[in-house]
Amino acid sequence: MSFYVYGRDRKTGEAVHRFLSTAATEGEARTQGEARGIEVTAVVAREDASMMSTRPHDAHAPASKPPHESHASDGAALPQASHARSDARHTRRSQGTKKSVRKEKATDAQRAPIRVMPALIAVNVLWFLLMAFNDALTSPDALLGWGASYGPITFGHAWWRLLTASFVHVGLIDLVVHMAALAFVGWVAEQQFGSIAFLIIYLIAGIAGNLVAQQADALAVVASATAPVGGCIGALLALMVWHRGEIDEQVPRACAIVAFVAFFVFAEFDFDLGWSALISGLVCGFAAGIALSPSGAPSETGGMPKLILTAGIAAVLISAGGAWLQSKNRGLSGTLAVLDAADALDRRVAAQLQKARSDWQSCLAQSADIAAVTQREILPDWRAVRLRLEQLAPYPASIAIDAAKKLDAMRRREATLDVPSPSAQWSPDAGSPRQHGDC
Repeated sequence: MSFYVYGRDRKTGEAVHRFLSTAATEGEARTQGEARGIEVTAVVAREDASMMSTRPHDAHAPASKPPHESHASDGAALPQASHARSDARHTRRSQGTKKSVRKEKATDAQRAPIRVMPALIAVNVLWFLLMAFNDALTSPDALLGWGASYGPITFGHAWWRLLTASFVHVGLIDLVVHMAALAFVGWVAEQQFGSIAFLIIYLIAGIAGNLVAQQADALAVVASATAPVGGCIGALLALMVWHRGEIDEQVPRACAIVAFVAFFVFAEFDFDLGWSALISGLVCGFAAGIALSPSGAPSETGGMPKLILTAGIAAVLISAGGAWLQSKNRGLSGTLAVLDAADALDRRVAAQLQKARSDWQSCLAQSADIAAVTQREILPDWRAVRLRLEQLAPYPASIAIDAAKKLDAMRRREATLDVPSPSAQWSPDAGSPRQHGDC
């Protein structure tokens, strides 16, 4: 015995073409249909359907039918009615514009719970309170202790600071401005992209934006949530471009309000905007928004494979950028240490020469004494630091100019010290014992 199985597609709800099952019983035929992803609406024995379709007198059958014919006719009518309802729904759906469908799905997404954005705000606020409790809001060293990024440290071994720097805020106003922006634009972004995709966009924009900001000024302390908030705005801009005419009106409204408020607040308080972090976060968020642009309902981004692929590509690109920047700034910490040593030596030598000059003016030291002190106590250390600075060349790109200037200054100063009598270049002060010839 065989059966015709009728039904709808479980995923789309559209009617599917009937298929012939060779099952022995009606239950087995229904099970086969469900295994194919069909929501079964009717199972009709094949001989009944054949009888209905082949008997010529069916078209002129009387109103009162035998029980077995009435049963077969009812069985055939059920799938036909199901087809009619499904076709009607499909027709109504096809007649709607993309914009109406998009808004209808956006309404469904708005009912989805928003979890990631409140969690991010909670982490930022909690981190700020811990910093405030430990009085670590203004000192650069204290900010570094709580996760801010600094080129020599980050490029050397602490790449995790590119992530934690987005949770470190310099002052209460900085926290309030960024969290207000995140609450407003993050709410819309999580509605449109879904929680997992929104978190991926936030992290990608934050890490990449801080990386670019740190390269722009390797000796700056990078902190604040400028990059990830910019990434959220960039993702919404991508949605506006990718789904022009289909998105809900709250998306452009959110971007416009955040941009206006940010401009007013920054202009009023004269903030250091961190343009490199803002723009790079915006660009990275835009790219991630294009990659994760919803293909169906706003909370659907194409499934887990698309999320994993986007996160993987972002990780590879960020790692490649970090490796390139590390190669450009290789030896940054060591070079900075030598430059600091050179500055300290310069101050020490200036103090020694000042004392020697004072002794020479007062006739407490002669030119030969000063020359001996210079050769014995000053020049060996000076040459060692200058030689070490020479060996570090080529210098990291971020401090190449400063290092070259310092090396040139040390060479010229060494030339003035490495002479038989440094005091020969000095002139007696007016009224000093040496001017009066009392030496």
